[in-house]
Amino acid sequence: MRRLILLLLALAWNPAWAETELIAAYPDAIKGPTAAHGAIIWNHGLSQQEANAKAPIAAVMTMFRDAGWDVYRLTRGIAADREEDSVVALLAAIDGLKAKGYGKLVTAGQSFGSWISLAAAARTDKLTAVLVNAPAAYGDASKRGFEQNATLLYPKLEALPHIPVIISFFNRDLFDPGGRGPKADRILGERGVPHLIIDRPAVLEGHGAGSSVYFARRFGPCWLTAAETGQMPALASCETHWGETPSADLALPAGFAMTPGGLAGKWYGNYTSGREVMLAVSRIEGDKAAALLLTGPTNALAAGSTPLTGQVADGGLAFAEPGKTRVALTPAPDGTATLLWTSADGTGRLAALLHRVP
Repeated sequence: MRRLILLLLALAWNPAWAETELIAAYPDAIKGPTAAHGAIIWNHGLSQQEANAKAPIAAVMTMFRDAGWDVYRLTRGIAADREEDSVVALLAAIDGLKAKGYGKLVTAGQSFGSWISLAAAARTDKLTAVLVNAPAAYGDASKRGFEQNATLLYPKLEALPHIPVIISFFNRDLFDPGGRGPKADRILGERGVPHLIIDRPAVLEGHGAGSSVYFARRFGPCWLTAAETGQMPALASCETHWGETPSADLALPAGFAMTPGGLAGKWYGNYTSGREVMLAVSRIEGDKAAALLLTGPTNALAAGSTPLTGQVADGGLAFAEPGKTRVALTPAPDGTATLLWTSADGTGRLAALLHRVP
């Protein structure tokens, strides 16, 4: 309660703090402390990168909402988003929710939101779990200072209380100096902290991979198990088969027909960002090809589909209509195929490894 009072005083003293606010992530789904399973606070990336402060909440939070949890988001103001200030703000939010009567209280986050979640957990006894992705607080475009995301992370792990902790690290994360997964596992294991390290899982790449729908559907159940039961699930139980076959989000429209032969058929996989993708090649006539590109939802975008016309080129397919996105399908000898998507203006590119599905 003292921290909550201090935060209110700080808000009055420093207008920059007025930008920091604990809000309901899904206002229509708030049940209150007596009816909800618990409360979870989502913490976004560094606010000095304005896109982070305005970024949609991670897709994994919808699993908590649907399971009966009250989901909150600590939106931090740019001017006040420094480590100590933000940790104090998070601690005050934790105190405030605990004072309302929530029995289970979890903090979760991405990047700098993960960093302050770990730091806050060491300074309170009110949390029941900590669930974080790609913790980072240092580094810039010049790639200086990234090593501190390792050297200054380990002392935070040394200070964590004995509550369930799940930390994920991803391939091709520009803020990750490497090697943090095994070291984090060793530190928490030696201290007897119940924990799960999800270290560089297949398909998912990049600093923001933990916010994707793919992460939510593949690893979200383990987050939920840790939060609800206080028990740490085994990594094997997190390695679900989601993402191996198309979900209902990629249903073909009624009447869509495919003429068999050659590369015609359904090619399915996931972009490295974690978004489901399927190229349904409906027909190939001579050097001409027609297809439908379907993409699953993200935490910010709905599922979508785009009709494509193109041609057979160099043993693969190329769809490159003027003014539209470009898609290339390149088959491999092992029966898989690489899909490369390029935005209409040429500035955005996504790749996926696809396989045929019935």
